[in-house]
Parts: sequence; structure tokens; C-alpha cells
Amino acid sequence: MSSTTVRNRATLAVAALLMGAGLAAGATPADAQPAAHAAAATVGSASHATPQRAGWHLIWGPKTHSATHYWSTSDFIPDRRHLAVNFGCWGHDGAKLRAAIVRTKDKKVMATSGWDYCHDAAQRRLDLNNAAPGNAYYMRLQLSGPKHSIWAKAYDYHE
Repeated sequence: MSSTTVRNRATLAVAALLMGAGLAAGATPADAQPAAHAAAATVGSASHATPQRAGWHLIWGPKTHSATHYWSTSDFIPDRRHLAVNFGCWGHDGAKLRAAIVRTKDKKVMATSGWDYCHDAAQRRLDLNNAAPGNAYYMRLQLSGPKHSIWAKAYDYHE
């Protein structure tokens, strides 16, 4: 076997190992989180005994809504004070999108983004640094201009 073949096989083995760990190809902690979160959820209360990695953890989404002017997402519940949402819309015709993070129990708007253009699903971000862990929140997404499909997801930050 040539040294090039051995080197290629070793590279593939390392890449497969890293992909299994969720670290290859630019994966972020949020990319690897859903499987770990689902596994921890099946364990029950014992899942709180294992510390989670520091960083952003996906807690809801990504979800998409068909062409609309308004979308009120379903609830998501952070377990940390730092909450962030990502959102965007498809299109490139002057339509604008804005988001609001709303506390479910009293419908209080906790944070609002400014209006930003739809640029072919470009990612926008809105942060809330004083979320109450264990309380439910949802997003209101509002579109100005022609209707477009909208996407959204939510994260919390573990230190």
C-alpha cells in the first residue's frame, strides 16, 4: 500500500471520528446539541447531573413558516439568562423583517429588533440577556412588503 493511500485512510478515519463528535466541518456546539439534548431528555432528572458544554445551545427550531406577513412562533423555554434568536426571510425585493421576543405568561415584549431587509435568508440575531430561566418565551416575526417565507430558531448560553 502506498504512503498516499495510508495517509488518505488516516485522514478519513480522523474526519469520521470528529464528525461523530460534532466537531468537523465547522460544526458549532449548537449543531451537536440536539442529539445530546434528546438523549439527556430520555434520562429524566438525572440529566441535570451531567454538566453541559459552555456555549450556545439550540433550544427551539429551526422552523420555517410559509409566505406570510406575520408569524407568532411556538414557545421555547431557556434554562439560562442569556437567550438569543436567529431569524430571516427569503426574498430580495425590498421586503423588511423585524422580530420581537415575547414573554408568554403576560405577553410582554422583552426585546425588539429593528427592521432589516430580506436578503435571501440572511441570518439576523436578537439577544435577551435577562431572560428568566424556566419561563416560556416566543417570537413575533413581522414582515413589511411582499409576503415571504420566514425561518427562526432560539438558543440559550451555558457558561
